[in-house]
Amino acid sequence: MSKLKHLLLITLFLQLIPDTYSSPAYPKRILATLTDSIDANKEVKQFNKKADAIIIIMETAAKSMSAEGVCMIAFIPTTTPERWISQMKVVGKMKTKDANLLGIVYTKASEMADTYKDSGSGVRPLLSGECGYKGGLIKPYKSGYIIAAFSGGSNAQDLAISKIGLSELEKGF
Repeated sequence: MSKLKHLLLITLFLQLIPDTYSSPAYPKRILATLTDSIDANKEVKQFNKKADAIIIIMETAAKSMSAEGVCMIAFIPTTTPERWISQMKVVGKMKTKDANLLGIVYTKASEMADTYKDSGSGVRPLLSGECGYKGGLIKPYKSGYIIAAFSGGSNAQDLAISKIGLSELEKGF
């Protein structure tokens, strides 16, 4: 359904809402939220179409460096990280004897979603659940943010693989 049809249906629906919700600001706020949501959903669909290819590129880079671990990419469609869509892939191993690499890659991502800085930036004290590991990258993109991270290699390998993923994300989706 087109964006215009959505807006027309929403407008019709708003006409049926009881007077308690009919302040002049209320319908405008609803329409703005829904319009933003429609735009974000379009970007999410585009992310999903390209995500598999980006993950494969990161996996190939990791294998070329003999790095095993977990790669992930994410798209936060708004300026606040209230939701995101992500994709990950295990490259060789998900954990070591002492570390859950899947947990670490998402810890990197969660730190970045809160600070809007690359993982391990040290811009604030670590919160419970964060480890401060380097190797995850974040960048503003359209109406939100893109994230790429790898966990399992050396710090230099994690960073290099993440750069490749972020570079591919920056090309657009």
